[in-house]
Amino acid sequence: MEKNFPNQRLDLENLIIYFDNTFICFKFDEDGRGPGISSFTLGVDNPENIYKRANDLGLVKNETIIIGGVKFNLI
Repeated sequence: MEKNFPNQRLDLENLIIYFDNTFICFKFDEDGRGPGISSFTLGVDNPENIYKRANDLGLVKNETIIIGGVKFNLI
């Protein structure tokens, strides 16, 4: 992994891999769906506009954008 991602840092206690401008955080199964990607947290410039558009498209459930069973959290 070091060869492909030379600037990575590991936080083994919190199960996080940090890269140059992003990170991957591993979580234990909390919703009973089993293994796989359950959510993405995305930093965006205009979360209100994106949330409104997703709501107009029927992609919002319990105040969360859900596409293909994957949650998208906007920050």
